[in-house]
Amino acid sequence: HVRRMAVGMFLTSISFVVSGTLESAIEAREEAGEEKISVFWQLLQITILACAEILVSVTGLEYSYSSSPESMKAFVLALYLLTTSIGDLLGGVLYSSVFATLNRAITLHLCAFIMLLNLFCFIGVARWYENSIVQKDENEG
Repeated sequence: HVRRMAVGMFLTSISFVVSGTLESAIEAREEAGEEKISVFWQLLQITILACAEILVSVTGLEYSYSSSPESMKAFVLALYLLTTSIGDLLGGVLYSSVFATLNRAITLHLCAFIMLLNLFCFIGVARWYENSIVQKDENEG
């Protein structure tokens, strides 16, 4: 589960880089008065982001469901979705305040960097969690 989620986070970061690069190209063409870029140029970033979303969200829901006790499954899934909605809210606040003054391409590249930081934090927490489970199993067995 952890590897799939980590790959999804990495793909999200790549999608932001692709989006930022495309946004830079759009801005450069606008400044030069050249023809606009086709909307189909967005297919790559959308495809990468869709794959990343599947790897992170679906895997996270699957892990939450499979590792929670039978009597807590609905509650654990509700908490998972609650943290997702809080993250979306905080992202909206960040975008409308801090990122509002930045160039869109810079904003997208900054989001890619933030996602990489998030990935490294996730890997650290996941390793700690897996080690604590192994130690718990060794102490019980």
